[in-house]
Amino acid sequence: MCLDAKAPHLSSTLPPPLPWKFNKPVQPNKGLTRQGNGHSEELRFVIAVIRHGDRTPKQKVKLNVTEEKLLNLMLKYNGGKPRAETKLKSAVQLQDLLDATRMLVPHQVVIQKTVNMLRSFAKLK
Repeated sequence: MCLDAKAPHLSSTLPPPLPWKFNKPVQPNKGLTRQGNGHSEELRFVIAVIRHGDRTPKQKVKLNVTEEKLLNLMLKYNGGKPRAETKLKSAVQLQDLLDATRMLVPHQVVIQKTVNMLRSFAKLK
């Protein structure tokens, strides 16, 4: 075998030979395909090699923000430039964003519920 001559350390890692013969005629069956030479063949497996780097790019979120807490957070991390892009990547930055968001969300939920309640009262009149 050529592998034994060129890379003997790899030949010991090869799997043992398969117990069946490839040239053995197979009876036609469901799932088998007839080839031009008269032999039937069946697809047994597919091998795919996928690079680790083959993935979708990161998702970006772009927002127009008017909340003062979030605007102050943006100014804190972009050097005080009001029109500059702000990228929050570190754990501390993301935690600050999460804390600011948690302060705002319950407040907005209460406002929305109040607005919905007032709308339903207006419909009753």
